[in-house]
Amino acid sequence: MQSDKEHHQLKLEKLKTLRGCKSEEIIDSRLLKEVEKSDTQRLKEISNALINETRLKLSDAKRARDIISKAREEVNSSTRQSIMDMSRSTLKPSSLPKMQLPEKKLSHVASLIDPSIHSPRKSKHELTEKRVNRSPDPGNQSLLSPRKTNPKLQPLLSTSNSVSRAGYKSRAGSIKGKPKLNNEDSVIILPNLQKTRGQYLFSIADGHGTNGHTISQFIKDNYPSTLQEMLPAEPRLEAIESALTSSTEKIEDSLKTSTIDRMFSGATLISVLVCGNHLICSSLGDCKAFIYNFDQNWTSVPLHCLHTLTSKKEKERMIKNGARIAVEVIEETQEVISTEKAYMGSDDTPGLEITRSIGDKIGKCIGMSACPENKVYQLTPEDKFIVIGSTGFWKVICDNDALCMVRSSWEEGKIESACEDLIVEADRRWKKTGKDRDDVSVIIVFLSVN
Repeated sequence: MQSDKEHHQLKLEKLKTLRGCKSEEIIDSRLLKEVEKSDTQRLKEISNALINETRLKLSDAKRARDIISKAREEVNSSTRQSIMDMSRSTLKPSSLPKMQLPEKKLSHVASLIDPSIHSPRKSKHELTEKRVNRSPDPGNQSLLSPRKTNPKLQPLLSTSNSVSRAGYKSRAGSIKGKPKLNNEDSVIILPNLQKTRGQYLFSIADGHGTNGHTISQFIKDNYPSTLQEMLPAEPRLEAIESALTSSTEKIEDSLKTSTIDRMFSGATLISVLVCGNHLICSSLGDCKAFIYNFDQNWTSVPLHCLHTLTSKKEKERMIKNGARIAVEVIEETQEVISTEKAYMGSDDTPGLEITRSIGDKIGKCIGMSACPENKVYQLTPEDKFIVIGSTGFWKVICDNDALCMVRSSWEEGKIESACEDLIVEADRRWKKTGKDRDDVSVIIVFLSVN
């Protein structure tokens, strides 16, 4: 006879064997008969308890999902409504009306008002020409505001960003049908100028003479860093103008101490500095920059100051400094074969049409200057893009031609195709003239002004 303890142990082992069986296995009927009814009832109670607990958890999970789903639906509904409200106020037409170029271009556009003057603007756009030789006005408020950052990090200034895209193309010219060895144009594009978001520098240095390419490269290598040294930490408009002027003159001084031969070589320079909704164009020479705006009609506005003998003021200044102004004439037929050029005394040197440049040591003896002139421009939502080009580009492309070619690319947001179209067309027109092709460079800046 088995003791009660052994009998109880046997029942436990059989019960464990029953619980370990898989649901798909066939359980021996003899084993089931040996399990007492009390043990079977206990298994049922445990199973029912587990089933009820599982059902309760599933019910709670379903209730939680319903609450989350309802909350998401309310949030999405609120977001859609706010987007619809915003779109009603900011929706713009997908395409602009057909371009209608005005017969008369605006020769004057609105200027940024000096904060010390309280008279209203006369028009929406205005340009002001300034030669900056004065200190900043303490009454002017700073254009930039410091951004809150980790105090251990260097604070990064920021301002509103008016530039959406920018690109450039440059192509060397040719002499007697053969490509030139050196491209005398140098292009500078510098975002986050002075580590300031929304501040950009766009420049083209156009060299001429035997060492023109070396001088333009010298400007590219030194001008950006020199300008950033001149700019104060929180620049005001007049401080920016003064920095542009001073940095250009410092490049001239640095070139004098370099080993580059600048006797009959030099470079012109045009720079467009965008700072938030303000633009300052600093130029010396004959490179050009135009800003294009749309308000019922398309309009091109010149940003540059042209420094050639075609300017009465520049011509008179050169004559006062001893320059001889003459044109090249064929003695037999008295046919004029060139425009007016500046010479030193009876010599046929330097023979330049421009009146301001960096370098040109001989030219400096007869009044050529390295001091740029600046124009300040206030950007508005009507301003769409800027085109900056070297002398070789604007010799064959006029401002209206550039507008017609860039407009469609601007509507599609394709900056690369806009640059390529202008360079290809300029190259084609140079070939058509049958003359030696000049170097061609262009910078295009797409704007998005708020």
